[in-house]
Amino acid sequence: HQFTAEAIATRGLEVLSEVGKLCNYNIQCLHGVGHGALAYLGYDIASVQKASEACAQLPAHDLFSGCEGGVFMEYDLRSMLPDGKPRILHPGDDALAPCNVLAPRESGTCYYWQVHIWKASWLSSSTPAAFFMRAGALCNTLKEMDSRFCFAGIGAAAVSVAEYDPAMLASLCGMASGLPISQALCRASGGKALSGAVSETAGDYACKGLPSAAESACIRYIHTPSTPASFE
Repeated sequence: HQFTAEAIATRGLEVLSEVGKLCNYNIQCLHGVGHGALAYLGYDIASVQKASEACAQLPAHDLFSGCEGGVFMEYDLRSMLPDGKPRILHPGDDALAPCNVLAPRESGTCYYWQVHIWKASWLSSSTPAAFFMRAGALCNTLKEMDSRFCFAGIGAAAVSVAEYDPAMLASLCGMASGLPISQALCRASGGKALSGAVSETAGDYACKGLPSAAESACIRYIHTPSTPASFE
């Protein structure tokens, strides 16, 4: 991940295809390519679009977790800049930009990472309940598929706020939305992170208490290569 990111950031897009082949379909490796591509091109929306187009030419094309996921993560979190500080929204900024000007094939992944910027910008001056209600309200303004990715982003962002407690994660997701599918996506995304960071049991526990079909979908999402688009 780090090696491929630095290789692209220093040598440019002319080696993107070569590095992509070296990744040999490894999603995390390709994710690093996305980070490096944006760091090389610059942190503006035109560069995001150019980097995303370059990623689309690589093998194992994965909008969510692979190269393009790395592009949007880097645009928001800016981990390859010297200070490594995330993008911050200021009063008057459009909370949905730049995702609301992107093509539909890109906007979902953008909204997933946008939630992390809301968290970096607003959580410190808010209560967790107020923040997750605000984030959920914004996700609810989006079209269905974008909303799915957005609620998955809430789940991923909620894990650290919940201090890796699956019951608290479920509670925060409940603050974000009362809709079963939105809650399930939020819990599934957070549960996937818990499964990797804590245990599979903790991940599954985050799904407990949902309606039966939603709980099954939640657990299935945690244990299979899934995206919010395929959640059912």
